[in-house]
Amino acid sequence: KEFNIGYDLQSNRFTIPIYDELGNCVGVKGRYSLKEVPDDEDKYLYIEPCAKTKILYGLNKSYNYIKEQDSVIVVESEKSVLKGFADGIFNIVAISGHDLSKTQVEKLTALGVKEIVLCYDEDVFRKENGKVSKKNYMNEVNKFIKRAKNTRDFSHEMNWRE
Repeated sequence: KEFNIGYDLQSNRFTIPIYDELGNCVGVKGRYSLKEVPDDEDKYLYIEPCAKTKILYGLNKSYNYIKEQDSVIVVESEKSVLKGFADGIFNIVAISGHDLSKTQVEKLTALGVKEIVLCYDEDVFRKENGKVSKKNYMNEVNKFIKRAKNTRDFSHEMNWRE
């Protein structure tokens, strides 16, 4: 109930309303409801499209927790935010993918927190040999470093963990 998850009979998908940080509904994403997704179906699709690169999913619910803990956990999917909340992890947002946009980086740094934790799915940035590609993670981290260098009011230290 916290996130107003529904179900669309026509598309056979769970519906996930997408809210901006002010709590305005800006889109609706659908997730295929069966475990096995047929080849001719997408696991996710926007039933009501929105500019996903401008959204940190869950920020409207997690903002106070993020400020209280001085830390934000960044995950890929809306489902991970829902799981986080169910498990008592409230300082969490999703980027709807694994490639941070410039706007998302700006919003994350504007939170003014000490720690931003990138917590992507297990399969992301994994090489053929099964090892994690540190280069790809560093590309994501470098987006924050670039933002920090270009922002005069970035006066706090951030704690980066591998």
